[in-house]
Amino acid sequence: MIGFLRGHIASCDEGIVTLDVGGVGYEVFVPASSAPDLNAASGEIIIFTYQHVRENEISLYGFEDARQRSLFKVLLEVSGVGPKVALAALSSYTPDALALAISSDDIAMLSNIPGVGKKTAQRIAIDLKGKVAPSLDLDSASTGGVTVPVLSDAHAALDAMGFTSSEIQGALKDVDMIQETPSVIAEALRRMGGVRA
Repeated sequence: MIGFLRGHIASCDEGIVTLDVGGVGYEVFVPASSAPDLNAASGEIIIFTYQHVRENEISLYGFEDARQRSLFKVLLEVSGVGPKVALAALSSYTPDALALAISSDDIAMLSNIPGVGKKTAQRIAIDLKGKVAPSLDLDSASTGGVTVPVLSDAHAALDAMGFTSSEIQGALKDVDMIQETPSVIAEALRRMGGVRA
């Protein structure tokens, strides 16, 4: 198994990073939320990896840190959750927000992950309860004082407006001192430049 790769970013496009490791280009699937940071990286970097082997395919999934990778591997333990869905979960939410949704049985928030329906969301919450924990207070999400239901409602509303998961995650990141859903949505729209046509 390949645990990590150390090299230089050769290209980064559509959630796939090509990492030049000693003249060999490794194609690695990464969370959409990580792609901008990796694309902006200069010099040598380390990507923590998970090697997924199927009958006719070997794929590498990469993460900025070991915690992201650990959460990815735990998600794969859930029936009906494959690498693509697990990657979509980490593209949609930060590890803290995702762990918080699982810990608090926030089925609505988990159902917002592309490829995850209500039944799969319920399985994730049941199977992973107690296996993951946010590094934050369970009474608040990763966006300051915004609670999980507010974050979930805001995410759903912005998704309905046509914004991508990575755009929404960036817009909701570090929203402080905002408690009501309309205010969170308004702040996110201000950051993203308004409603998408």
